[in-house]
Amino acid sequence: AGVLSLNPLQRVATDAALRGDDFIVHAETGSGKTLCYALPLLAMLEQQPPIAGGAPPPLQLTRSRARASSSSAA
Repeated sequence: AGVLSLNPLQRVATDAALRGDDFIVHAETGSGKTLCYALPLLAMLEQQPPIAGGAPPPLQLTRSRARASSSSAA
């Protein structure tokens, strides 16, 4: 399946991020908030020059600092 189109929230947030604007997304669980941040981030990473020696380091997205701290130890 995958994502075939952005919902209105994702479209507005993605446009803001790609312009370099600050934004906050507040919506219900399952509304697609993660893509609001991930799509612009991936687009920006794609435009970066290649890193010497191979692929860029992995990127981990989490919903909270506490979750990031607990999962980075794994």
